Amino acid sequence: MKKEQTQSCVKVLKVKLKPTKEQAAELTRLSKEYIYHANQLVQQAVSDGRFPTVTSRHIDVSMKSWTRFDRI
Repeated sequence: MKKEQTQSCVKVLKVKLKPTKEQAAELTRLSKEYIYHANQLVQQAVSDGRFPTVTSRHIDVSMKSWTRFDRI
């Protein structure tokens, strides 16, 4: 029996964002909040000796839910 070979096609698209001043400020705020909470999880993992089991419900942030899920 022959195994079918499939070819995958990968396309790369370069995109340059040009946010408004307000959007740039929000991106900066979200980046800092993301980094803060990621660092908190790492600190907790180091002190506990294992990575904590958390969901978006465990983290109180003013971020969109899709951003929170990505971080966890």
